[in-house]
Amino acid sequence: MSSPPLLVNPEDSLWETHHKVQQQNVQLSVVADNQGYLGGILTQSRILQACDIRELHQVITLLQQQLHNLETEKVNLLKRLNSDLTEQVSNKRAKLKTQVQRNQLLADIALGICASLRLDEILNETVTEVRQLLEVERVIIYHFGSDWHGEVIVESVNIPQWSI
Repeated sequence: MSSPPLLVNPEDSLWETHHKVQQQNVQLSVVADNQGYLGGILTQSRILQACDIRELHQVITLLQQQLHNLETEKVNLLKRLNSDLTEQVSNKRAKLKTQVQRNQLLADIALGICASLRLDEILNETVTEVRQLLEVERVIIYHFGSDWHGEVIVESVNIPQWSI
């Protein structure tokens, strides 16, 4: 005998026992419980004989299927995440475009105010630019009096016949 036998517990799995045998480079394993009663003797060849090749093949096939399923789930998750991110980017772009248009409108209005000191021209330009930006049929500036009655000060409409 080249090395002393390895003492293993009967509750240890064959896999654990096989690893212990390999780590300690022993040829013989003695199976004994905590009270020291002998349960059996194992050798490398006996461990291999205890393994059912068909069962191992079934386990390998099952593990391969599970791996394939996990890879498919991973790919689907990545596709979904990519789609969600693409949609978020599109939404952000649309919001930014709208914000840029609004900022441009404000800049144009401010420039118009600076270019003209006539209030009626400033107001007409403002309602026209706002109507075009919002893509609506009508924009008005209405002046309310203290009694909540008022009048239309300036108006911009798509079709002039519909003017108030």
